[in-house]
Amino acid sequence: MKREKKRTLKETWKKWKTLRKNWKMWIILPNGIGMIIFSLYLLINIVEIEIRFNFQFFSISLAALLWIFLIVICNLIWFLFTLYGASRIRDSISQTELKERYRNNNQTKNEEGD
Repeated sequence: MKREKKRTLKETWKKWKTLRKNWKMWIILPNGIGMIIFSLYLLINIVEIEIRFNFQFFSISLAALLWIFLIVICNLIWFLFTLYGASRIRDSISQTELKERYRNNNQTKNEEGD
């Protein structure tokens, strides 16, 4: 029967560090999605105002439309970079966990061999 090993302070700290890395993904991604949705909402409202006023303020709203279009493009680029960064963080966490498991397996084999 295998005895359950108590987690040391060092192992607990390593787990906490991986969780600290993960918080970025859970804050940045929804934030990026929210900014994109908000920009699209502004764009729809400006188009609706234009239709309602029969394009009287065309030059002003054209600048606003271009500005919002620029915001949407920047948000999409930022969102893709955060997705890439989040996947890199996830991969690095899984790599460290694999190394940890491999190290633990080797330690248990060495202890059994003694």
